[in-house]
Amino acid sequence: MNGSGSPAIEVARAHYLAGRLDDAVRVLRQAPPSDAGSPDVLLLLAEIHARKGEMVAAADFAMRAVSRGDAAPHLLLEVARLCQASGRHTDAIKVLTRLVRVQPGHASAQLLLAQSHAEQGDPAKALQLLDALLIAQPHSHELHYNRGWILGRLGQLDEETAAYQAALALRPNFVPAHINLGVAQREQHRFAEALRQFERALQIDPYCADAHTNRAQTCLMIGDFETGWREYEWRWRDGGQGHGFDPAKQWTGRQPIAGRRLLVHHEQGLGDTLQFVRYVPLLVEAGAKVLLRVQTSLVPLLAPSLATVRVFAENEPAPVHDLHCPLLSLPLAFGTTAESIPAAIPYLRAPPERREKWRELLGEQRDRPRVGIAWTGSKVDPNRRIPLAELGPLLDARADFFSLVKDVPPIDYKTLARRTGIINHGRGLRDFADTAALVAELDLVITIDTSLAHLAGALGAALWIALPFTPDWRWQMDRPDSPWYPQARLFRQCRRGDWKTVVLAMADALQVWLSSLACSKRSGG
Repeated sequence: MNGSGSPAIEVARAHYLAGRLDDAVRVLRQAPPSDAGSPDVLLLLAEIHARKGEMVAAADFAMRAVSRGDAAPHLLLEVARLCQASGRHTDAIKVLTRLVRVQPGHASAQLLLAQSHAEQGDPAKALQLLDALLIAQPHSHELHYNRGWILGRLGQLDEETAAYQAALALRPNFVPAHINLGVAQREQHRFAEALRQFERALQIDPYCADAHTNRAQTCLMIGDFETGWREYEWRWRDGGQGHGFDPAKQWTGRQPIAGRRLLVHHEQGLGDTLQFVRYVPLLVEAGAKVLLRVQTSLVPLLAPSLATVRVFAENEPAPVHDLHCPLLSLPLAFGTTAESIPAAIPYLRAPPERREKWRELLGEQRDRPRVGIAWTGSKVDPNRRIPLAELGPLLDARADFFSLVKDVPPIDYKTLARRTGIINHGRGLRDFADTAALVAELDLVITIDTSLAHLAGALGAALWIALPFTPDWRWQMDRPDSPWYPQARLFRQCRRGDWKTVVLAMADALQVWLSSLACSKRSGG
C-alpha cells in the first residue's frame, strides 16, 4: 500500500502493521475531513477489516476507495484482491477490467481476471485469458498451475494433470502443483499416484495442512482408516475451518471421561453431524456427561433421540466443560476401523408427535408403496444433483413418490408440475424432525448424496443412494453397500457425469423391489 504522506494515515498504518487494529481504526476516525474519504484511508480500512476476517466490510471499503475514475493501477489491483477474498468476483472483474483497459499488458491483473471469471462460472473465458498470457510467458510455472485449476473446472482432467506437470517441470518443488495434481489423479481413480504426490508435497513442506488433509481423504476413500483418521486432524490447520476451543483440552481417547463434562461440537455440514452423532451413545456408555452442540435445525430431532444428553444449538453459549471433542475427531479417538464402525441402526428416531401429524396428513390407506425422492441438495453441485427431468424411468414405476426436497430449484418447477405422480410436501418440512417423521412413514428413500441420505440411514429407513463417479470419501469405492448404513444400497456412476445409467439401474432395481414387495404381501409376509 502506498502512503499518502498524511500524518494521521501514517500513524494508523503503523498501528495496522503492528497488529493494533482497533488503534488504527480510532486514528482514522479522528483524521481530518480532508483525509477521511481519501482512497488511502478507505483502502487501509478495507485492509483492517480483512485482517479481522470481516470480508464484507473490507470489500465495501475497497470499492469505495476506487469509486473515482482516476484510481491508480496499484490501488485497483489491491481492491480486486480484496474483492476476490470476500467472494465478490463481479466487483473484482469490474475493477480489473478498468485496470487492463489502462495497462493491457498487466500480467497480474490478467491472471486475477482469469481467476474471477472461473469463479463466476465462466472457465472458458478464464482459459482464453490464461492461454494469451502463456504465449507471452511460456515459462511461468504459476500460469501453468492456474491453467490446470481452470481446466479442472471445465472437467478436462487429462489436460488438467498435464498443466500441473508442466508447472512442476518448471518448478519441481512447487507444493500447490503437487497437491492439485494429486487431487486430479484421485478424481481419475489413480489413488497410488495421488498419494505419491501428497507424499512429495510433504517431503518439501512437512507442515502443509492441505497436503495432509488431501492425503487423509484419499486414505479414507480407499479404506485406510488408520492413516486417514490420523491425518484428518490436520483439517484444523488448513485455514478452512476452526472451532475456537482449547486444543490442549481436546479429548483424544486417552484421557478418562467417566464423570467428566465432555463438550462434543459439530463441524462442517448437516450430513456430517447426522452421520457422526452415532458416537455420542458410546461416550455416554463410557460415563461421560455429554454436552452436544449442533446446528439449530437439528435440535428438535437430536434432543429427543439422545435423551440422556444435553443438546443445544450452535448460537447458544457453550456450557462449562472439562474436555471437548469435534464430532469428526471421534472416529480417531475411538480407533475406528472398517470392522468397528458403530452401526447400531437406528440411532435416531422421529418424534412420535411429528409422525402422528404425517400419518393424519397422508392417511392410513396405502394403495401403492410410498417412495421418497431427493434429486438435489441445497447447493448447486453437479455431483449432487440429477435434473428432475432425467428421473423419468424411475418415476414411471407403480409407486407413490414423495418429494423430500425442501426447496425445489426453479429449474425443476415445470417438471414437478407436469409429474402429477410426485407429491410435494416441501413446505411442510420445517426442520429435520419433520423430515424424519415423513421418512418414517415411507417404504423406501431414494436420494443423491445429501444430508437426507444420512438422516434416512440413521433412522434405519430402506435407502438407495445415487453417487457420482468419484464420491465423497465416506462412501469409499467399488462397493454396493456402506459400513456406515448397512441397510443402504449404493448406485454409482460408471462414467463421469453419467446419471442416465444410474437412473436406469435404479429403475430396474425398483421394479424388482416392487415385485418382491407385492409377492410378500400376497403371501402374507
